Amino acid sequence: MSDIESESINLTSDEEIIPYYIANKTTIAIQKKDYYKKNRDKILVKTKCECGRYISKNQMLRHQRTKVHQQYLELINREKSEKEVTFD
Repeated sequence: MSDIESESINLTSDEEIIPYYIANKTTIAIQKKDYYKKNRDKILVKTKCECGRYISKNQMLRHQRTKVHQQYLELINREKSEKEVTFD
């Protein structure tokens, strides 16, 4: 093992390990902006939700937790249960 490798393995308590995302914050931000510019059309594509609203694909899970969507699901479930009434 070289001296550099042994130094990185044997860290003392005085040395602080800086997480990658903190050490490279600016480069990560630039990469995210470039990705968004290149893939903007794919990211902003809107799809129709079962409740009838048009939502971008990356926001669909967030939308499904909203009151509007939840109320729609309750209404649909209520209608299904009313139709499933059996007569004996």
